[in-house]
Amino acid sequence: MSVSTAPKMTKIFSLKVIIPKVNILGGPHLYIQRGNFLQLECMISHVMSAPQFVMWEHGGRVVPGKTVHTQAKHDIVTTSVLTIDQVTSDSAGMYSCMPDNISPATINIHVVNSTEEQLAVINSVILYQSDIILS
Repeated sequence: MSVSTAPKMTKIFSLKVIIPKVNILGGPHLYIQRGNFLQLECMISHVMSAPQFVMWEHGGRVVPGKTVHTQAKHDIVTTSVLTIDQVTSDSAGMYSCMPDNISPATINIHVVNSTEEQLAVINSVILYQSDIILS
């Protein structure tokens, strides 16, 4: 049997859990007319440190983007932008924004051929508020 003679010490901690967030604006589906300009923007926030790099992937290939880090008051925000000057049928498909230190975000690009086709898509998608149509 042992007896403790030292007084017990207690220390109270306050923990703040930070969950990293990666989001491609306009996702998860984006509809765009063939021939238009497209700019995909990936926002990375709620991180302890900014990613060293951000890669974009489409069709199993790495696609170059431009990345900028911004220090907000209580957060580091990284923005990566992928630009497609003229959308073609090859532009359709899944795009992934892949920071080196966080799980990726994805967006599915749908290319429509004409204004009439775009209107048909708008009418069928109007129930889904998360989808965005660009013309």
